[in-house]
Amino acid sequence: MKVSTRGRYSLRLLADIASHQDEGPVSLNDTAKRQELSLKYLELLAAPLVKKGWLITTRGKNGGYQLAKPANEINVADVLEVTDGLEPVECVSNGDYSQCDSRESCTTIGLWRGVTAVLHDYFAKISIADLAAGKYRDISE
Repeated sequence: MKVSTRGRYSLRLLADIASHQDEGPVSLNDTAKRQELSLKYLELLAAPLVKKGWLITTRGKNGGYQLAKPANEINVADVLEVTDGLEPVECVSNGDYSQCDSRESCTTIGLWRGVTAVLHDYFAKISIADLAAGKYRDISE
């Protein structure tokens, strides 16, 4: 599994908003500067996060974005499912293996299901609050 730029930046966007929303709605322009990301790209990323119900937007001079639910209720697995999917191979992407032409002869389907479960379980334990608090910021390794 390779997490896309969309997935990585969506997590950074949500964590940045979680870190700064106590000051009021968070401007994407401010997030772009703090995170050193493209404003245009953040605008594209915000729309599906609003649609999913994780962000709310306020228009106007002092407008911006805020989390629609507590940061500890949004986990990394859910975000990556929306942006990328957690499945390392296509045939396990929706749990419907009937679409796989090799399902009867495949000797690795259990492997891919296991990898998917491990990834989901690991990422489900990490919340946006954890990211905002810097718990996964260690760059020494």
